[in-house]
Amino acid sequence: MEVVKLSEQLSPKGRIRVYEYPAGSAGFFARMARWAGADPARIAMAMDAVRTGRLACDVHNLIMEGSLTGTDLIIQFLGGNVADGQPNAAYQGGINWGAIGTGVATPAVTDTQLGTEVARSSVLFFQDNAFSQAIFQFFFPDGSIPNQTYTEFGSFMGGTATLNSGQIFNHALLSPTYVKTSGTDVTLELTISI
Repeated sequence: MEVVKLSEQLSPKGRIRVYEYPAGSAGFFARMARWAGADPARIAMAMDAVRTGRLACDVHNLIMEGSLTGTDLIIQFLGGNVADGQPNAAYQGGINWGAIGTGVATPAVTDTQLGTEVARSSVLFFQDNAFSQAIFQFFFPDGSIPNQTYTEFGSFMGGTATLNSGQIFNHALLSPTYVKTSGTDVTLELTISI
């Protein structure tokens, strides 16, 4: 009988999907977010509505394993990262930003940021799926990101709207690459499974 280490069983895995729509979807998604509120059933319906766009990319990603990134952020969150009796707020907020970029280097578990971050978006929707998956969606309306080829995505905890801020959780190269053209809105969906 094969013995599986607990750390191997609990290793988080991730997947990135890129969806695109005709420009002008921003208003629709904003209304869906308000309508969904905190109701889990409505959130699931709103997330399904986002998935009606054209699937442009579907790729697995790498969860970071360095100090204060990826899996270490989970450990810090579980322990409250208590220093001098006070929890560190940087590890209490969860993933709050998704970023897209043009870097081409293969992600490494020690990455601390994207290769070349171009734009970021706060979480549009979040769903806790079956107690073992966290699904995040990040919306980039037409005009909020340049029309060009994108090659990478990552998510961040404790960040702000400022590029390269926060602690990176995951990093993926988009394959195929995503070519953003004029007149399209884009949603990136991140699924983390444990």
